[in-house]
Amino acid sequence: MIDITPITCNDYPQLAEMVGELLTDLYGHLKAKELSNDYMVAFIGAVAMAEIYHDIWPVEHAIQSVRRAIGK
Repeated sequence: MIDITPITCNDYPQLAEMVGELLTDLYGHLKAKELSNDYMVAFIGAVAMAEIYHDIWPVEHAIQSVRRAIGK
């Protein structure tokens, strides 16, 4: 099992920037910023659910959902 405990709200800006950079390559700057915020909300929710279930499956599901959404 992957330990997600070290992920904190302090990590959000760095994670959001990374997602935004990836999406900029696919969609352009304006759309990427909007999408990166949407994806980060999904990821943060998944991290919270992983804490509740004491399992990593919500995070894995969020990653798969984002991959489907961007066509990867």
